[in-house]
Amino acid sequence: MQLAYQCLPPKLKERRSGFSMVELMIAMTVLVVVATALGGSMVSSNNLSRQSRETRIASLELAQVMESVLASPQGDIPVDFVDGTPIQQNSPLNNLVITPGYPNLPANGQIPELLTIVLQATWTTFNGGERSITLTSAKAS
Repeated sequence: MQLAYQCLPPKLKERRSGFSMVELMIAMTVLVVVATALGGSMVSSNNLSRQSRETRIASLELAQVMESVLASPQGDIPVDFVDGTPIQQNSPLNNLVITPGYPNLPANGQIPELLTIVLQATWTTFNGGERSITLTSAKAS
């Protein structure tokens, strides 16, 4: 019996435990594919979160300016907040510009009974693009 065992090739003589090189390479490939997918998902999620934060800040700034405009007497609004002239704001957003507009203000400057006020905020996003949002309200005399 001893003689038959010695004639077997070395692979059959003893079984080695552990992973083969091919199994390790397959496992590493799967791990890299999963990590790449997760990394891309995290980057997209982070960008969406930053974009949402910027929009929220711009909305709050617009609401704050709109409160200031609406607190002014109606006749002073077009004088204090000139149509198309940017309103200065200290903001954490890059290049935030808030511009007022009065679509129903006649050319003769006479204030209508119901003055429509449009504020537009424009800023440079974290990735260099430009975004804008608009807030509209009205003030009656």
